[in-house]
Amino acid sequence: MVEKSKEKTTKKASRKVKAKVSQPKTMSQEKTPAKEKSFKIPVKKLIIFLAIIIVGFLLYQNKDLLIVATVNNRPISRRHFNQQLESQYGQQVLETMINEELIKQAAKDQKIVISQEKIDEEMAKIEKSLPEGMNLDQALQMQGMSRENLEEQMRLQLAIEEILAPKIQITDEELKQYIEENKDYFSATQEAQIREEAQEGLRQQKLNQNFQTWLQELTEKANINRWLKF
Repeated sequence: MVEKSKEKTTKKASRKVKAKVSQPKTMSQEKTPAKEKSFKIPVKKLIIFLAIIIVGFLLYQNKDLLIVATVNNRPISRRHFNQQLESQYGQQVLETMINEELIKQAAKDQKIVISQEKIDEEMAKIEKSLPEGMNLDQALQMQGMSRENLEEQMRLQLAIEEILAPKIQITDEELKQYIEENKDYFSATQEAQIREEAQEGLRQQKLNQNFQTWLQELTEKANINRWLKF
């Protein structure tokens, strides 16, 4: 009986071992290696981060748009700077800009165009009149101007002269009187050169007188709205 029970036990054990050996492992039963976790920055946060960097760089490169100076590391803002300029010189600058626009419109209405050749001729005259050793760029720098500024002013001046030329008449009597009143101020010494210099001086004098009257008439006829209050 003991032997039989041993046999039964041995058979049961062998069956269990066979069952364990014979059963194949399924995919679900196999252990799969753990996936590596990848670090990803959300696209929205990346865009914001890049935008902050770009804005910071632009502000640094164009810091003069916000700050005009620093005094012991304390900034003077462009806003404050502009407020001071506007309060002190704003009205004068605005009236100058209005007058320039009136002149440009009047010249356009009369189809007056000043050529670059004429501008270059006048620039050459100015440069020729400068002291020895000084060129035009140096003279303009001392005045806080550029060639472009000078050309623009010259274009307006020449346009004014063309517009007002028909109104300027100089008689011999006026010329003689002008020479007599200003004989101590002429740079020329020859009589012909003195007359030429006097004629130009008298022409400029009459031009200035007529200009004020003409500009006043333009201003009165124009529709001008000044939105800035000083």
